[in-house]
Amino acid sequence: MTIEFIWQLLTQSDGERSDVTNHPVHVFNALPPRSLKILIDDLQSLALHQRRDVVAGLRIDVLARETEEEAITAARQFLNPAHFDFNSHWQAPEFATPFAQQGSSAHSALVGSYDDVSEQFLQYIDAGVEVFVLAAIPHDEEKQRFEAHVIPRVRAALSQRAPERPAFERAVSAA
Repeated sequence: MTIEFIWQLLTQSDGERSDVTNHPVHVFNALPPRSLKILIDDLQSLALHQRRDVVAGLRIDVLARETEEEAITAARQFLNPAHFDFNSHWQAPEFATPFAQQGSSAHSALVGSYDDVSEQFLQYIDAGVEVFVLAAIPHDEEKQRFEAHVIPRVRAALSQRAPERPAFERAVSAA
């Protein structure tokens, strides 16, 4: 039996420590994919330098519906009006930080249509994320929606791509 210990990187400086590659999986709080890619590239660079392979993960909440409007309406049902301005403009599937912070320990949430949320996950995958730690409100209902509508879209898109080898393997074969 293999047991893995996963460390959540809470700050950018956590990813800059030289011992960061001693653990095979590192989970980051949610950031936009472009910002997260920079941190993941730094992590991978450290790992390559130490001839190790590491996996980047992402901790984020998700709420997806058929349309963006339906998702925003559903998210607002779970927000406490004392902590959130309901008149503020949402840009789904951008981060819905108040929604995530009221519902779980996640830093942010993706709230949007099935297509938009699927596209966001593809962008995270392109940034180097290989493990996702997800949660939602209500948990079981949202998990079922995610499994029925988002995962198939992501898998279908990924099936159209050529398979990639791990970063360490790519670097070794290129040397």
